[in-house]
Amino acid sequence: MLIVLTFVLIIAAFASIGAYHNHQERVAAEQKKKAEQKYKENLSSAYDLLTPLRTFSVE
Repeated sequence: MLIVLTFVLIIAAFASIGAYHNHQERVAAEQKKKAEQKYKENLSSAYDLLTPLRTFSVE
């Protein structure tokens, strides 16, 4: 009985580790998506700041 309980606990531990790993991957993907969105917003903002300067460039 003790051996069966030990195996059940080991399997539960591996399942818990697997669930945590999946959670970490999901969090990392979400953070990457937010970082990419922030990068695009910053790039767009920088372009918007530079656009008026282009119209007054010296030729």
